[in-house]
Amino acid sequence: MAEYLRGDQDEGAAWQTGEDRERRRLLAERVLEVERSKQAAADAELRRWTAALEAEIASYRRWLLARWLGVAKRAALLAAIVYFVFGARWGDFWWMWLVFGGGAAAADVAATSRRRAAQEVARFDDPRAVNALAVAWRDGDSATRKVATDALERLLPQLRASHAPLITEAGMAGLLSILTFHNVTPALWMGVLRALEQVGDSRAIPAVKRMVNLPVQVSVAMRMARTFEPARIDRVMEELQAAARETLAALEERAELERQRNLLLRPAQAAVDDERLLRPATGGTGSPTEQLLRPGEASG
Repeated sequence: MAEYLRGDQDEGAAWQTGEDRERRRLLAERVLEVERSKQAAADAELRRWTAALEAEIASYRRWLLARWLGVAKRAALLAAIVYFVFGARWGDFWWMWLVFGGGAAAADVAATSRRRAAQEVARFDDPRAVNALAVAWRDGDSATRKVATDALERLLPQLRASHAPLITEAGMAGLLSILTFHNVTPALWMGVLRALEQVGDSRAIPAVKRMVNLPVQVSVAMRMARTFEPARIDRVMEELQAAARETLAALEERAELERQRNLLLRPAQAAVDDERLLRPATGGTGSPTEQLLRPGEASG
């Protein structure tokens, strides 16, 4: 009787174990489904805000161009009026250039929406956000650039070599442009260098080479800004130059590997002249054709 009860309990335990296993499997699938739904929603939101930021930056570029074209037109018109009315005395009326030449440009009414789009993109801890933020840093206004700076300083150190396909042409151009500016925070410079070490290619070599020999005016600008003590500035410059040398070595090695890969994949080209391959054979015994075709005679 005891053995029967023990066997019944073992069978029930096995049934409960199978049921628990199925329950856990269904629960895991449900969790994965929820995570996939959340990720899909986050991806869609990132694409939406990225497109919005790119549109805002493009609109800002057009606004700047129209603004400066308007200033140039007014300045040219003023120069013509002053020249024909006042002649050689036009220099006495320099104040008119400030009133009419500079002119009151149209207000940047899109500044708030542009900064909002940058803030929304910066919320995402996603390597794809680097592209729009780098372009916003290069072409945006000061407020948008501040948002992009904070986000890039956080995102760039997270990039790995596997993220290289996610960096677009525009994003790479934006990152390289950061290395050409002097009013850049050391943290952002360092972030760009470390990111290029992971996802950069031969396009980044010229810009990184310039960073290896940082211009003197960069150090001077940092000293004039008085954001660091002189000893700290020298240390920061040494760290940046060391990072630039490491990045340059990685980029040059990657470029050499790419060059060798292209050589291996290049189709072989025949060095032999085709005409020589198709040239009929000459020389030989010079025997008549009828002798060559004559059947053999049986030997008696």
